[in-house]
Amino acid sequence: MPMKWVPPKVFLRFQDRLIFHVYKENEWDRVMDFWFTTDETEVDEGCCFDVRDLEKILNNEYRNPGEAPLDIDFSKPAEIRMLLRAAIRVGALKFPEDQ
Repeated sequence: MPMKWVPPKVFLRFQDRLIFHVYKENEWDRVMDFWFTTDETEVDEGCCFDVRDLEKILNNEYRNPGEAPLDIDFSKPAEIRMLLRAAIRVGALKFPEDQ
């Protein structure tokens, strides 16, 4: 049976940047909870990331002295979006258009 490519849904749009959902086993109805990509085609695997790792990276590499560490509740999409916006602001994500 022929397969049809379906573009991933946008999870976040911020500062002209897009973060897309990643799907389990490439099935469009099975969204992964913590994996996202900045590459709509999902061809560049370097653009896929686990958002839970991003919290650690931001806390270790981008936090200012005296600033409280991020403590994200990953069961809340609004908090995940807040974390992604912070990562975009500091340039912690790889975007295919920047290469």
